[in-house]
Amino acid sequence: MKPYFCLFAVLFLSNSSIAQQAVPSEREGIELKAFVKNYANAFNQENAEKVQSFFHFPHSTLNQDQEFKVITQKSELNLEPFWEVIKTDYGWKSNKVTDIKIYAATEEKAMVSLEMEGVDNDGKTFTLVRGFLGMSKVGGKWGFSQVAWYFFPAE
Repeated sequence: MKPYFCLFAVLFLSNSSIAQQAVPSEREGIELKAFVKNYANAFNQENAEKVQSFFHFPHSTLNQDQEFKVITQKSELNLEPFWEVIKTDYGWKSNKVTDIKIYAATEEKAMVSLEMEGVDNDGKTFTLVRGFLGMSKVGGKWGFSQVAWYFFPAE
């Protein structure tokens, strides 16, 4: 429970200004969900440059070990080694989006969760992934400004 408390404290306190509008408009909801789905598709294509384009720089990350890091440039978001590890160690083939929830949104900020299943070469789910995503618009473009990821073994 401690990791979730820390995660929510970091994300909600840093984005407290969006609490005024808990429910996004239909247009915002469609736009945000499409953005997150496109991110998941780019990740599945193992297209590092495209995945990087979904993030603002700098942005912050928090992993399930409570390690906080600020990523200041695209070169620090090195995904190739991560893809190699999950393919080699787990037989990863893709992630299947199972749910996207929008907790709060304005025209320029949003708090979203993304739930996925990690699927192996045999089509079996080996992990459940939950991401909490702080999003913002910079120059009229949505991007992730804060991310936190948690991985759970599939049962």
